[in-house]
Amino acid sequence: MKHQNINRLEDRIRDFLCENLECLESGLQLFKKEQRLLLEEHMGAGGRVDIVAKDRFGHFVLIEIKRSDQAARQAVHEISKYTALFRARFGLDEEKVRIMVVSTSWHELRLPLTEFKRASRYHVEGKQIEANQTGDVLSVKDVGLDTILPVSGATFSRCQDMCFFTDETKRNLFLPRLHKAVSDIGIKDFVILTCDHLKGRPEVIYPFCLYLAFSSPVPEWEVKDKNEFKGRFEWEDGLDQEDENLICAIYKITDPDWDSHEIGYPEKFVSMRNEWSTDVAIRAGRFGGKEAPLSDEEILRDISFIDGGSSIYHEKITSPKFETEWEKSKSSFISSMEGYSPWQEIAQLILDLIYQESKDAVVSMDSYAPGQLPLSFYELSKNRPNLRHRPGFNILVEGSTECAPRWYVGVLGWDGTLVERPASVIMEEVYSSTFNFVAAMSLGVSYEMELRAIRAHNLEPLVFEWGLEAGRIKGPTLVSYKAGKLHRSTQDHNTRSITEFLEENQDYLSDLRQLLEETCFGL
Repeated sequence: MKHQNINRLEDRIRDFLCENLECLESGLQLFKKEQRLLLEEHMGAGGRVDIVAKDRFGHFVLIEIKRSDQAARQAVHEISKYTALFRARFGLDEEKVRIMVVSTSWHELRLPLTEFKRASRYHVEGKQIEANQTGDVLSVKDVGLDTILPVSGATFSRCQDMCFFTDETKRNLFLPRLHKAVSDIGIKDFVILTCDHLKGRPEVIYPFCLYLAFSSPVPEWEVKDKNEFKGRFEWEDGLDQEDENLICAIYKITDPDWDSHEIGYPEKFVSMRNEWSTDVAIRAGRFGGKEAPLSDEEILRDISFIDGGSSIYHEKITSPKFETEWEKSKSSFISSMEGYSPWQEIAQLILDLIYQESKDAVVSMDSYAPGQLPLSFYELSKNRPNLRHRPGFNILVEGSTECAPRWYVGVLGWDGTLVERPASVIMEEVYSSTFNFVAAMSLGVSYEMELRAIRAHNLEPLVFEWGLEAGRIKGPTLVSYKAGKLHRSTQDHNTRSITEFLEENQDYLSDLRQLLEETCFGL
């Protein structure tokens, strides 16, 4: 009878928390109550998570409510099992899942949960609650745990695929055949998008597209699996991305009834979305199903590698307290600015400082540094400029109890000197020739000449800081990097903006556009 009463109290606490998740953490939103988890029967694993929530950073928060008299090590075992099941069921990487254990008593539970946190790579938290007999939670406080099951996440490959068609009906008829072919070669987790060109420009010959993004099975293959695949299909070991072999295999077992075909990749997909509609047509494997946790828009974001993994952009809201995610996001953010070493050096120090001083801060990072300045100028100077093509970065820090909000901005500053040499002369000076620029861009090494290109246009990568002090905005303050330290200067500076550069160098930019249009196809 006592056991039943305790269970009923747990249920009432669970129901109360589902309606009042803010009492556990600001910004939590209910995803599902009593999430049922079950893998294949032969694995003998199953169970239920009391509450699944989503936080403001996009993590899934598994909330377990434990009885004070329940065996502590059994509780930790269940938490470990349920977390592994949740990740395996939905193909989530470890940094996308948090664990929150809620209990009225921590006398027995605290030590084993601390040990679990040290041994795992999840963000694990404990909450001690006081509740009355009706299950209403009267108080919540954090339980100190000294921290930091490997399940392979369903992570999209950088190797993606694009099939183009002149006719929408032809495209739609090919969709189920592509679906079957992808499944038949052994890819379980994938997404197929239908894309339609929005502008109706005459140079776009194939305005309908199927876009394939998948999670590669290759890293999980045993040697015999790889040999078996090689026995069925030709395999090249020298490719830049071995997943291209999977793309080739797909079209060996189906009639490739498309009008044109290209290998896709995240940066191309992001550029494509500027002029194409993108709709999710098929979600298979752990990306699909009625209980799949990711929305279509989150799927499109993951295909774009916006949260990390792109060589030219990064966009993420996170916090230093999520240590695994913080390190991964910081590394991707710094890497996205390859070719802009002054920005990289300063941003690295800024993020290290945030980690040391503001562990509870909410940090927004975004960057765009394509390593191909002439193309940035081309897009910015046309009649349809996109601010996304302006190289730069932002770091916004807020929500910290230790430090006031502050904002760091990386920009290209102009010294005011007009560019008077012809575009062809600058191309030869920086890249040896326009052809070499196109070749370097195609090979992904144009970033090696980026600083030279920036300075040839009388520009310089700069960083400015704004802060809030006594309720007033302070800044801009010029931030520089010297001898491994940040230095701030409040002196007036004569730097002019990239917008002014574009407005006052129209003759040069017109010359550059003409040169690129004569050299590059498809601009």
